[in-house]
Amino acid sequence: MLKVENLSKAFDGRIALEKVSFSVQVGEIVGIIGRSGAGKTTLLRCLNGAETPDTGHVFIEGKDLSRFKERDLLALRQRIGLVFQSFNLLQSRTVTGNISLALEILGIPKKERRYRIEKLIQLVGLEGQETKYPTQLSGGQKQRVGIARALAGNPAILLCDEATSALDPEATTSILALLEEINKELGVTIVLITHEMDVIRNLAHRVLVLDQGCIVEDISTEALAKGQAHHALTRSFINDDQVNLADCLRSFVTEKAFSVAMPVLRLGSMRNELSSTLLTDLYRTFGITASILQADIRGKSSGGHDTLVLTLSHNHEHAIQWLSQNVEDLEVIGYVSSDL
Repeated sequence: MLKVENLSKAFDGRIALEKVSFSVQVGEIVGIIGRSGAGKTTLLRCLNGAETPDTGHVFIEGKDLSRFKERDLLALRQRIGLVFQSFNLLQSRTVTGNISLALEILGIPKKERRYRIEKLIQLVGLEGQETKYPTQLSGGQKQRVGIARALAGNPAILLCDEATSALDPEATTSILALLEEINKELGVTIVLITHEMDVIRNLAHRVLVLDQGCIVEDISTEALAKGQAHHALTRSFINDDQVNLADCLRSFVTEKAFSVAMPVLRLGSMRNELSSTLLTDLYRTFGITASILQADIRGKSSGGHDTLVLTLSHNHEHAIQWLSQNVEDLEVIGYVSSDL
């Protein structure tokens, strides 16, 4: 569906992208994550033909963007839908009018426009909002209009540029669920540009990590959940997204075990609730009790990443090994005194 070969781009001698290569298969959802200044926006602009790379090639459905003249490039861009962080809606147009604009640009006849707008509004869940203006909509509703507009030309691929970063957590969850539904029902390939690892976890099949204009890791989210990331930047994204130990407790934690030490563990479970019987089974099997220090339980309904930070009453190697076999991810943060 999408193939990038040795893509490089520089501005005034500053390298934005350097020999970037990757491919995206039909129906795949791929997340591209990176810090500010990593080259994410430049890469996105190269993917949709808005920016011409200095070297390298971008292929959409086997067609090289660099070989097309502007008139023919416009036709190819119809196969690419864009969803923006800031929505980019016309304030003078209603929900229907904003979606209609994309169809007008494509030259779709008025009668067909009405039919397609109706279907798109149903798809993105905006029934009853057709005559409202952007100022009358919530952030999540505005983004639904943006998604409907991006889908108006029946694109094969949807490029999402920080599509949820301007939304609250509840709206973010609903938009990610909508994108997943669009991917499954319409078979649209999705490339998601973001700086939020939680968005990657909840939606993407694969993640590309961009650093200083280079792809430093290409890993499936399944492997990511199992702690198989190799690059330090990828691991830092994971750690940033996890529950951190409260400052009031951190001063009591040491890195090395000692005679009366209790281990402090971080347990994580991807897309699956941490079992409610886990700590009971731990006590029944090893006679060890656990004290929960912090918890972030999102559950199956959100598709999120559950995390527990806890201490064990004893530093028991076999108990820790047993726990690691029953959760997606386990980290020994350090040790605290049993007198704490």
